[in-house]
Amino acid sequence: MSAQTLSRRPLDGAAIGLMVVLCAAWGLQQVVIKLTAPLMGAVLQAGVRSAVAALLVFGFAAWRGTPIWQRDGTLGAGLLAGLLFGAEFFCIFVGLGHTTASRMAVFLYTAPIFTAIGLHFAVAGERLHRGQWLGVVLAFCGMVLAFATA
Repeated sequence: MSAQTLSRRPLDGAAIGLMVVLCAAWGLQQVVIKLTAPLMGAVLQAGVRSAVAALLVFGFAAWRGTPIWQRDGTLGAGLLAGLLFGAEFFCIFVGLGHTTASRMAVFLYTAPIFTAIGLHFAVAGERLHRGQWLGVVLAFCGMVLAFATA
């Protein structure tokens, strides 16, 4: 499907409901990691979670008939992305041993701020405008306030 055939549509109730469920699940993951840490180490939890996720991805690809092992020049980039993603989760799981789940969630969700700033400087078509910069600054101030009052 080309970018020209895609159009933005307003969110319907199902999309909003799905996002609420996903955000709740993602928000609770740090709490669950913290609660289960005495039973299973955080790094082992990360490994089990990643193994289950890999099985689900491979199963979904097989179900859809999507070939995974083909030579298309993306192996290097895919391995790098996987290593960075794995390093991120390793740091999150280890970091939960040193702070609260709520503080880790706040820290984790600053990522969109840094992504927006990085895209502004790295991708010509993603330049931030004045109102968007204001939003980034307000979001960052909100994170600072959350950390200051915790």
